[in-house]
Amino acid sequence: MILLDSLYINNSGGKILLDLLVKELSESTMDVFYLLDKRCQGAYPFLPENKVLYLKASLKNRHLFYKKNKDKFSKVFCFANLPPTIKIQAPVYTYFHNLLLLQQPSDYPFKGRSLFKLKGALIKLFKKNSDYYIVQAAHVKNILRDFLTINESQILIIPFYREVNIDIKFQEKENGFIYISNGNPHKNHLSLLKAWEILKEKKGINIPLHLTITEEYPALIELIDNYRNKGLNITNHSFVDVKDLYSKYKYTVYPSLTESFGLGLIESIDTQTEVIAADLPYVHTIIKPLKTFDPFSSASIAEAIANVVASPPEIFVSEKKVKNQIKEIVSLLNT
Repeated sequence: MILLDSLYINNSGGKILLDLLVKELSESTMDVFYLLDKRCQGAYPFLPENKVLYLKASLKNRHLFYKKNKDKFSKVFCFANLPPTIKIQAPVYTYFHNLLLLQQPSDYPFKGRSLFKLKGALIKLFKKNSDYYIVQAAHVKNILRDFLTINESQILIIPFYREVNIDIKFQEKENGFIYISNGNPHKNHLSLLKAWEILKEKKGINIPLHLTITEEYPALIELIDNYRNKGLNITNHSFVDVKDLYSKYKYTVYPSLTESFGLGLIESIDTQTEVIAADLPYVHTIIKPLKTFDPFSSASIAEAIANVVASPPEIFVSEKKVKNQIKEIVSLLNT
């Protein structure tokens, strides 16, 4: 029996990937047991009750589970960045997909930065309990290798992602920019909003910007409202079917300061939404964007947007450099 351990995954991009993985595994012939975050209870009614355990996510609960069940599994797939707290005999694969646990932007809030550093220390403490690590991109492999000081052969690059397909073509969409992201500080909304103010006040450009910030970030929502009151053409949709935005607007702007993968970049390419993105390694590893900017400079972001508005591409230009390998994940666990 194979164990899928995703005890700390319950929202955002990690939850999107977990949904895909659970669906794929449940449709296979493999005997899988699912250790899931209690906050995901009810999300997978199709799983047999005797093959799933929902627990409150804590280091203690996870440790007790492994201590009690360490000899029950033929393979273990930790889909929560953190290896098991004890060494077990079965082969263990740990899927690592949160770079904030290894490195944090310098202006990240102290409390959040401290928590990420603590979790990073735990990954290092338990690193020998995982036989292999799986990452989504080459830049993550390099960072993880150096952080854990492990052999390169222990880290496999196997990206997978949600595929979003729409029929509408780039030329048929409206002029407008989208940024499908939550409101975490590293997503860099503050610089993006300031850039939109620069565009309006200094360049006379007031092109639509569409955001997806939920009520979990009230201060950011209030800031967006303040910019709207200044006359900026910004709309916050909160929860929204991403297809609605990808099918309607021509451009994605992506100013995030750090990403393990950047799902929004992949989705943009798959839906013929041109990408203007941060000039950072995570972007260049997975896509070739239409244009890049310095994400630490609102002026640079504004300049890149202004250039695109002044000289829009006649055909779709951005390119994807990776492919969806979820079948490879399943095959790896099945052999």
